[in-house]
Amino acid sequence: MPPQVRRYFENTDVSVFVSNDQTMKTFYFTADKFPFVLRRSEVTSNKSIQITRISMITDQLQEKIDGTIDMLKLSLPYRN
Repeated sequence: MPPQVRRYFENTDVSVFVSNDQTMKTFYFTADKFPFVLRRSEVTSNKSIQITRISMITDQLQEKIDGTIDMLKLSLPYRN
């Protein structure tokens, strides 16, 4: 299949659009499918999901690990 035909079919009958920001991804569902005659289409519903970046989680985990190591080092002189 030629690339132009493939792109046409990938971008035809689209009715879901996505908006991203740092912590949220929102999906908009429209009444009309793209491409349509009007320049705008009614949004019939939307769904938002919260995004948690993996780097944030790994940073928090590393802080906990460092804190645990510090506590273990402090307790070493008191062990029998």
